[in-house]
Amino acid sequence: MALVKARHRRRAKAFLAAAVLALAVLFILPLWARYLLVLPAAAAVLCLPLLTRGGRSALRQARWTSRERRIEQRKSYTDPVTGAQVRPKRPAVEGWVRAVVYYADRHRCVYCHRGPNRRGSKWAEIALDHIKPYSLGFNATVWNSATLCQQHNLVKSSYYKTDSGKILYRPFKHAADMGLAGEIARREMRVRLYPWRIARMAIAYWLRRGR
Repeated sequence: MALVKARHRRRAKAFLAAAVLALAVLFILPLWARYLLVLPAAAAVLCLPLLTRGGRSALRQARWTSRERRIEQRKSYTDPVTGAQVRPKRPAVEGWVRAVVYYADRHRCVYCHRGPNRRGSKWAEIALDHIKPYSLGFNATVWNSATLCQQHNLVKSSYYKTDSGKILYRPFKHAADMGLAGEIARREMRVRLYPWRIARMAIAYWLRRGR
């Protein structure tokens, strides 16, 4: 406990020293130069904790294994005793990742923008979706997650277009629509790196909504 408190004190002192130095530099510079420095610095301070923890989470989930190895580990297999098909249990999405992504997407489907509201006219059940499918070796990170309504989540299923242009799609029988699934996937890929979305993710992380 004492070591933790000492570490926090050192971090607080370092942060205070950096803040004092930054203020001293700002007073010396002209006004236009202050704005050029303050805006990127503020964005870096806002997003750095999210980027750091997101990177650690991605490395921990990958466990230094290749995507091909993860695909093999996630495939269904036949139980030698019962002869039944068994699917490996999917690990739960980290709580902070789920909270940050829901907040960033404003609890709405990123494709049709439906979500729960007070009037209930556009109500839709919202689910967390892997932008690049979990079954193909990708993990549940903040950069690979988005919210979809239940309808579009079922349609998109495991749609993925490889770098060579090959389409991999294993749909549900009652919700198979490759054209719509492709549109949803492209929309998710565009939305995930929107600057305002990343800013909302960083704000949600600072508010500790995922703790």
